[in-house]
Amino acid sequence: MLLKRREDDRPGRYREAGEVLLGSLQVRPGQVGQLEPSLKKRALSAAIWLAKGGEAQVSVELFVALVQAYVFTMLSALFIGMTQHAH
Repeated sequence: MLLKRREDDRPGRYREAGEVLLGSLQVRPGQVGQLEPSLKKRALSAAIWLAKGGEAQVSVELFVALVQAYVFTMLSALFIGMTQHAH
């Protein structure tokens, strides 16, 4: 017989899932932008689960680090491309 989960258990389970994912990365939340792409995807999943679990501060920290890495990559590619066309 399957036990029914209570609706109020969900935030705890989401938070726990996010903590497990974040712990598997072995970096602080502000450092996730330095990870390789497959691990960045795991960090994004951790941020989503943590947000659903009510851990907004850690979730936002993860999102900010990932967006910073993305913007840095895009701007670097843009500026490198501009220097190559100038010559």
